[in-house]
Formats: sequence, C-alpha cells, structure tokens
Amino acid sequence: MAFKRKKYDTLYLVNSSSLWGNKRDMFFLIMMGKRLRQNTVLHRHGATFANIINTASLPARWLNKKLLGEVRNVIVLGDTLKNIFNGYVRNENVRIVKNFFSPDLLIPEERFAAKYNSGGTVKILFLGNLIQEKGYEILLDAFLSLPEEVSRRAELHFAGECYSPEERDAFLNKVRTRENIYFHGPVAGAKKKELFWNAHVFCLPTHNMFEGQPISILEAYASGCIVLTTENGG
Repeated sequence: MAFKRKKYDTLYLVNSSSLWGNKRDMFFLIMMGKRLRQNTVLHRHGATFANIINTASLPARWLNKKLLGEVRNVIVLGDTLKNIFNGYVRNENVRIVKNFFSPDLLIPEERFAAKYNSGGTVKILFLGNLIQEKGYEILLDAFLSLPEEVSRRAELHFAGECYSPEERDAFLNKVRTRENIYFHGPVAGAKKKELFWNAHVFCLPTHNMFEGQPISILEAYASGCIVLTTENGG
C-alpha cells in the first residue's frame, strides 16, 4: 500500500454506515498516508454517520476526528445532511451533490392536469424495496383499516423487490382478496414511469436507519405526485 499510494493524486471513497465498516475506513485512511488523505474525497450516501460514530469508543472518535479532519472534501446528498459530520469535518469541506431523477420522468403539463381533473379513483403508490423498515406494512395496514366507503374510492399500488419469501407470502395473502390493491413486483423503464404518472399520491413511510435521500421521492415530485413521507434521513 505504501508503495502503490505514490501512484495516485486523488482518491474517492464511499465511507461506511456501520461501526465495523468505519474501522475499515480508518484502516484505509491510515494506510493512505497524510498526503493522499489530504487529496481524498469521501461520499456519504446515507444519514447515519453521526449516530453510528457517536456510539463508538473515545479512541475511535478521536481517530475519526483526526483522520477525517485531513480529507479534502466530503460529499453529502442535501442540506439536511450537512451536519452529520459536525465535529469531524470542517463545515467548508462538506459539499452537496444532490440526488437526481431521469429527465424522462418529468410529466408533461397536459398529462399532469389530466390526472388531477379526471375525478374518480385516487391512486396511491409505494415504490421501493419491500422491507419492513421502508414502511410498506404500515401503509398496507393503514389502508386496510379504512372504512369501506373510503377505501373503495382509492387504489393502492406496490412496486419493488421483496427479498424474503416469508414476507412476500404474508403480504400476498393480505392483499389477495382485495380488488383495489396491486403488487407489480420490481419495475423499471416505461412501467415505472407509467406507475408514477398515474399516481396521485406517493407514500413512503420509511423508518430505515440507513435512509439517505430516496431518489423515489424526487421521481415522485417530477411525476407530479403528492408526497407523503417521514422526516427520516435526508
């Protein structure tokens, strides 16, 4: 490592969201040497660095403060995430590179006006991995608890990957007999755009501790959806 580091002028590192991962990051930063550390750019995708590192031992926090204080810049996804490095990285070294959406998701004005002027059924969309921390079960249970005269005026659409066969079976058993609840599985491209463009409300009740700034929220805004989400992450 000491030999190879002489070959590089700048280094880019996505730093970890766990204590064990942080130990790895510290090892990398030590092995880089001061010259390369001062030319390193860290990229934080999530919002948990402060919560994770503040539970570490005093020596670990001291080491983070010393090594992170020497990096050139740290990239975060938005203004609300700038303070996660307070006490470790100088504020002027924290830079914002915002998440973005594909331009083809921008809904045309006439399509936007049409979906809100058509009357009738309100379409609610959850799009993301179907894991408990993303809140899909919270949304489903809330919808199922609605009085029938209310729920029959709406459709609930779920799109995303469900990695647990047990959770997938439980989910499908809950919705199997409901004509106004749909599960589309993983979606991309034209199918994804059509779901966003048809939806009136995008709902992501996430309580995921590793949440950063979900691109799906930005995609929902671009598609002209009302967004309901939690104040979690970015």
